[in-house]
Amino acid sequence: MGRTIIGLLVGASAVGGTACLLMGRTVRCDDIIEQSVRSPNGEFVATSTLRTCPVGLLSSTNYSVSVTLSFNSRAASSRNQTLAFESTDTSEVPALVWVNEHELLLRVKGIGDVRASKHELGAVRIRYTVPGWIWDRLGTIDADRQHGERESQDLYNAGKLSKDDLRAIKESEDAVAVELSNFRQWILANATVEGPPY
Repeated sequence: MGRTIIGLLVGASAVGGTACLLMGRTVRCDDIIEQSVRSPNGEFVATSTLRTCPVGLLSSTNYSVSVTLSFNSRAASSRNQTLAFESTDTSEVPALVWVNEHELLLRVKGIGDVRASKHELGAVRIRYTVPGWIWDRLGTIDADRQHGERESQDLYNAGKLSKDDLRAIKESEDAVAVELSNFRQWILANATVEGPPY
């Protein structure tokens, strides 16, 4: 948490022999609390947060989401927070519902790279669910990749893509397929898929 990204701008003067100018710029990540819910007995507070980190000169943004659990009444403002769930490459913040005083239901609403997913924190049990549409989407991983590869190959054959472009697209599609496959495995091991209606 609290990651800071340093962007460097390098420019060269058009005047002959002038040295390059190097400027440093600190870009801060923003943490946006989307939901904070207290357990029925008031003992615990679960908080879901969206983190946005601008990256690079073109101002692209990296997104991640997390859920923390606090064990006292000053939870939202204290440092007494424990990470329960974290996922990168997604901006869909999980929804939080207390089932009872010691059970938290965490609804994962977006596909991402799950880095942490605890099932128990102290006296709190954590259950995970995902919408059925996500599971359905994950079932098309191989078909989507094959379709994309065919389209890219057709563009290459038509002279609209270079060999390097074709290779880069394939590497990107493979990386996405791996992430989707990993998320599917995470669901099988950790979550329940919601039935229709989604």
